[in-house]
Amino acid sequence: MNVYVAKSTPISTENGIAAIGVLAFKSLIISIIVGALFIYAMLHIKQATAADLKMVSVINEDVLRVGDIFENASGKADIVIGRAPLPGQDMTLNARTLMRIAKSLNISWQPQSVLDQVVIRREATMIGFDTVNTSLKQALNDKAGLSNLELVVNESLAGMTLPKGEPATADVQDIRYNPQDNSFVATLLAPSAERPLKRFKVTGYAHKLIEVPTLASSVKRGDIISASDIQMVELRENMLSRNVITNLADLQGMAAAKDISSSQPIRTMDITLPQLVDRGGELTIIYKAGTMSLTAKGKALQNGARGELIRVVNLASNKNLQGMVTGDHEVTIY
Repeated sequence: MNVYVAKSTPISTENGIAAIGVLAFKSLIISIIVGALFIYAMLHIKQATAADLKMVSVINEDVLRVGDIFENASGKADIVIGRAPLPGQDMTLNARTLMRIAKSLNISWQPQSVLDQVVIRREATMIGFDTVNTSLKQALNDKAGLSNLELVVNESLAGMTLPKGEPATADVQDIRYNPQDNSFVATLLAPSAERPLKRFKVTGYAHKLIEVPTLASSVKRGDIISASDIQMVELRENMLSRNVITNLADLQGMAAAKDISSSQPIRTMDITLPQLVDRGGELTIIYKAGTMSLTAKGKALQNGARGELIRVVNLASNKNLQGMVTGDHEVTIY
């Protein structure tokens, strides 16, 4: 029988150190992985239980609740923590205030920075200018018999708000009008005199408007103004001078005495009777005596507008005469 004896291989010091290092490295990797998994699990547990901050919260109640500030508030969302801002207004809660609220109610939340905040915005019904304007005009008509007005209100109407859901209406409780300077002071109740949730004081001026004829487009000196050239506009009465033309009939058919711009009040000095007869131009002379009428050729010695008396010469008799301009290139002698 043959017997074999295995040879033993001696282990060197260097190889032993290397083996220990490999084992240590593997242990470190395992520790890192386990630690990462632990942190990941803890973060997810925290995210599942921690409250989240709302950046902007829109509410329509008179009170502020936990749920208006925090999401996932652990069943505490309906707890009232204070008064809400007025309708139409905002309120900002900074990080310190939020931390104090969370701590007092044992809510799991920590600010990420001092810049953390929540803006609480109260919904509202806004009472617009058109509503106020209509109510004031009606009150001025009832009180002072004023109509066709342009109102200028001194106060900003941004603060005229009501709780969400209320009608955007207002009644005039009282109004005082001063005809010396057209000023007024009024008290409004909103949404109505029967349900006066809010009271507003409004001051301003009531300007009487009158309709005046103006030009739709500019005209040059000497142009005849026809009906198609005229547009009616409403202007404040106290801004018009006494010589402004207010009657359409006083403008139609007249000639521009100067260049006139569009959309501007027209004064009596801006227009003139249209020139129907030119000096030196030929015209027709009409002789009238009772029911009899004769015509002759003539020449104008003067310019003339309708209704003016001018001197003419009869070309047949070479006699100077005086007649009234009654039409285009026409003079009548009575």
